Amino acid sequence: MRVFSDIDAVSLDSDTAIAIGKFDGIHTGHKRLFDEVFSYREKGLKTLVFTFASSVMEYVTGRRFPSLTTNEERREICAELKHDYLVEYPVNRETMGIEPERFLSEILVKRLRAKAIVTGADCSFGAGGRGNFELLKDRSTALGYEAVLVDKVIMDGQEISSTAIRGFVEEGRMERVEKFLGHPYSIYGKVVHGRALGRKIDMPTVNINPEENKILPPFGVYESNIYLGSERFAGLTNIGLKPTVTDKGLVTVETHIIDFDEDLYGEKLKIELLHFERPEKKFDSLNELKKQMLSDKINAVRFHKSRSGMEQL
Repeated sequence: MRVFSDIDAVSLDSDTAIAIGKFDGIHTGHKRLFDEVFSYREKGLKTLVFTFASSVMEYVTGRRFPSLTTNEERREICAELKHDYLVEYPVNRETMGIEPERFLSEILVKRLRAKAIVTGADCSFGAGGRGNFELLKDRSTALGYEAVLVDKVIMDGQEISSTAIRGFVEEGRMERVEKFLGHPYSIYGKVVHGRALGRKIDMPTVNINPEENKILPPFGVYESNIYLGSERFAGLTNIGLKPTVTDKGLVTVETHIIDFDEDLYGEKLKIELLHFERPEKKFDSLNELKKQMLSDKINAVRFHKSRSGMEQL
């Protein structure tokens, strides 16, 4: 997959079917939209995901809007889904000020070679967000592309949306998050050096630092899957401030990989959070922390065995 973050540098070797959206989380609804885009490969088109390099809402309001998916994570997911191109459209005064019809004709059709444009009902583009699906449909014949509207996906009587999923993550409802996303909630990162206290209590851990803008669930302990490349391992992840061993106030993601004891410093990991086990707690001693972590590990082994059995059904 080729990634473009400079629209003027885009150079494509094929006409495209384009999916437009923020794609925060890349949930089940987004995947239905992607399925529609992939269907155009039968007509000789390549797939292109058009999204934004940063939050449009942050630009408009000046307030911080944490995300479910960082840019790097979105690239990883789109590559795993085998899209051909990903365009991360810059968000600034110039790009946000372009008129919708000009954006449609010059960016999507001319620059990105759109022959099909697939969106959801809440699609908006161009100055003031005035561009919408009605405009896409009205201009499709004149500009030579197909405009396709994909309906919202409803699950358990609720519309699947990034907003709903953010709420589930913030509540620690990881099974609900997984159901709406269509996959477990993940955190990507490179392994960094920690204080190696895990080895002192016979539970070695690996540490990654989450990106500042990444939405995290409540501080605590979670059963987790850990991916090193295509290899999957069972684990136990603590998200929080580690109050028993430090007072620096830095949020860390620390994971014990069950039955694994290799040096992973500098390696890139994907950590999937499966189930909220317990809140973070400050213990009076390392010995008490060790007892609790051993108990957590027993629960994690039991959880993973149960989940493995369910996956095999």
